[in-house]
Amino acid sequence: LSCEDRESVLHWRLSRICSHLSIDLASLRGWLEIIDLVGADSILWERDPRTGNAITSAYGRLQERMAGHQTEVLMIDGISDSFAGNENARTEVKRYVNGLVALIPPDTGAVLLVGHVSKPGSTAGANGEGYSGSTGWFNSVRAHWYLFPETTQGEYGERAERSGDFILELRK
Repeated sequence: LSCEDRESVLHWRLSRICSHLSIDLASLRGWLEIIDLVGADSILWERDPRTGNAITSAYGRLQERMAGHQTEVLMIDGISDSFAGNENARTEVKRYVNGLVALIPPDTGAVLLVGHVSKPGSTAGANGEGYSGSTGWFNSVRAHWYLFPETTQGEYGERAERSGDFILELRK
């Protein structure tokens, strides 16, 4: 699910990745489906104060689509576009994550959530915590990857400068 970038942008990126890896883009047909939700109802989890229900109609449509295609991997970009709960409430975060995990096969499936860290977390680089909101975002998932720009420390206490490369680090 792409809630931040249009399908055309993702197709452009994917074609370059495939070219770099010497993979024929057409070979992904039937294996990869992009759902462009930019400008559409993308909220999958939202607490309804009247009924207490949290799963939305968008979640129901996604559930039907995934079952029909026998989807094994679900990628959501981004968390803030699909989760309308309180990001600081551990129980709400856990219910959202569990709701997504329920959509995939238990032994072969995976859910990948793309989220943005807080501004202080993003500027801390390798020293940052790498999450925003409650620790539920860190504790509710199997693995937590953190992508940050590589920096080199300047001489004599000068400000660190970005090298142009990125580091992908497993935090959990």
